[in-house]
Order: sequence, then C-alpha cells, then structure tokens
Amino acid sequence: MATDTDEKRAEPASPEKPATRKLKPFFYNLADLRDVSNAGTPFSGEIARHFANVGGVVKQILNIPSLRVVYYRFEPGLRLPYHNHGANQLTFILEGSLYYGGKRVTSEGMGFFTPAQDYAWIAGPEGAEILEIHDRGGHLETFFRDPIEQWPSLFFDWNQNPNRSPELKRK
Repeated sequence: MATDTDEKRAEPASPEKPATRKLKPFFYNLADLRDVSNAGTPFSGEIARHFANVGGVVKQILNIPSLRVVYYRFEPGLRLPYHNHGANQLTFILEGSLYYGGKRVTSEGMGFFTPAQDYAWIAGPEGAEILEIHDRGGHLETFFRDPIEQWPSLFFDWNQNPNRSPELKRK
C-alpha cells in the first residue's frame, strides 16, 4: 500500500541527470486502506464547518507528484458546490450516480473528465462510490466559485423530491 508518506528511493543526481524517484509496483485492497475522511478536513473556517460530519469515506490509493488517485463514497444527496482543484480530473463512477449541474447524470461504469475548471455535482438517491484521478499529486487545494453564503443546502432530499432533478443553483 502506498501513501504520500511512503519513502521512495531516489537515484543519485549527476550534473547531467536530475534526481528521479524510483517507484515500486504495489498491490492494494480497498478494504485495507485507511479512511481519511475524518483525519482533518482540507478546508478551514466556515467551509470546514459546512462539510463537518457529512458522512462518507475517503481512501487515498496513490499520491505522487504527477498523479493522485482517490476513492470516495458519498451519502445520498450530498451536494458539492461549484469548485475546482487547479488540476485536470477524471471521475469514474463505481456504484450509484452523480448529477452534474442538475443536467447530466453519470452512473455505474460512466465517468466525467473536467479540465482544471469549475464543476459541481449532487450524489444520486443511492449515494455514489467513485474514483477521482488528478494529473497532479501532493496536496490539492479546493477553490470554490461562490462565497459560502451563496451555496445551496448541503443535502438534496431525494425522499421529498423523487421525481425532480436536483438543482445546483445558488440560494
């Protein structure tokens, strides 16, 4: 199992060749990876309070300078407002569904690529399990498009709105 804290052996630097990290192959079992969803939020202040205790699972599979792969499980109706990470991103749906912008649904076996630009989604009525792949590793910042006071409520209630498409519009 590899994490961003694993030690990597580097080849010695020479004047002609910069030091490179030597990566090692590894196998992993998702069940054995640590859930980091409660290991401290990457957000601060009011935003951190907004996302505190929302449920779900976050397991980092790989984090190297050029690539980051993370598994997420989200509760039904979790609403993530418009944001970006300053990196290109590929999202693949393992189970459940995500509603992007209230207009496009991705479900099991489907995915979504977004260049480093804003996107938003709502987890479907059964929740969602996804893989996110970023073309940059390390600590990724999250940049929200709108101030927190303009965000919609944290959860969309699928039980009260079973036939209505969720909206990601501002308050």
